[in-house]
Amino acid sequence: MLSTRGRRIFEIPPNVISAGWTHCFMNPYNKDDNPTGVIDLGTSENKLMFDVLKAKIMEPDMFEGMTTEFTQYFGGIRRFNIAIADFLSERMKVTKPIDPRKLVVVNGVGPAIAALTMVICDEGDSILVPSPFYSGFISDIGDIPHVNIYPVPLSSQPGSSGIPWSLTVEVLEESMSRAKREGKNVRALLLTTPNNPLGCIYSREELLSYMHFAKRHGLHCIVDEIYMMTVFGDGLEHVSALSIEDPPDPDRLHVLWGFSKDFAMSGFRCGAVVTQNNDIVETLRKIMIFFSESTLAVWTLIKLLEDKGKNSDIWHMYVLFG
Repeated sequence: MLSTRGRRIFEIPPNVISAGWTHCFMNPYNKDDNPTGVIDLGTSENKLMFDVLKAKIMEPDMFEGMTTEFTQYFGGIRRFNIAIADFLSERMKVTKPIDPRKLVVVNGVGPAIAALTMVICDEGDSILVPSPFYSGFISDIGDIPHVNIYPVPLSSQPGSSGIPWSLTVEVLEESMSRAKREGKNVRALLLTTPNNPLGCIYSREELLSYMHFAKRHGLHCIVDEIYMMTVFGDGLEHVSALSIEDPPDPDRLHVLWGFSKDFAMSGFRCGAVVTQNNDIVETLRKIMIFFSESTLAVWTLIKLLEDKGKNSDIWHMYVLFG
């Protein structure tokens, strides 16, 4: 017999992503053995860098210098936090270096969203999410935290900016007012930049306007920057929320990043939450054991992050993506 909570989880219908994965797993395409099988075009994974990553991971000295802490229960490894903080400080062009103590590492950005949602929202609360959005957010926010997405519908018609699917403060205010009329308790705004699925990149001015909106309404502002380095095109540049000097409400600004997209390492399951809010950091650390990643994966990622020599293939990958 299931508990009420277990029954609720059991009855959650599969989202588009998990349904697609199951379909592909059960009937995968193979040129010779299953030419009528399914080809997965819906999963954002970069397989083009596998040769570079494999060569690095297979280096004979990859695990030299490993200490006993990497074979014990995982409670966070300071060297990893420092390596991520240094890397993000450089790539995000932050106004001041990220403090490794204000960075919490978990097993992916999806789990990071789930964990963060649990500590800033109560069950039944809502989070504003510009729509269309990445369908995985439904599971990240809903399945375990039991929090609702309140969509902020964007128009495919060019608005005052002349750009379709444009997110404006006016659109946010309309959705916030509608949510209040419907009796929703909105606790946060979740943004993705570069955006999935739209591909747009929020400018510094846009991000600042969204942050001011969040502050006016007492909302947490969560910014998912998992595609930080996956920007292509002349004159295009990712602007990180952490590069904005004097954000309106730093205690409610939380930035997420992970290795899945920019490092083409989704199977390594590693993401990070960067926040100035000490209470949130401490609360996340108390539940880290349920969101921790493999220490062997952590060691490998440390070696990749610390490999900054100009003759390194990994260094050239940084240049390629950023």
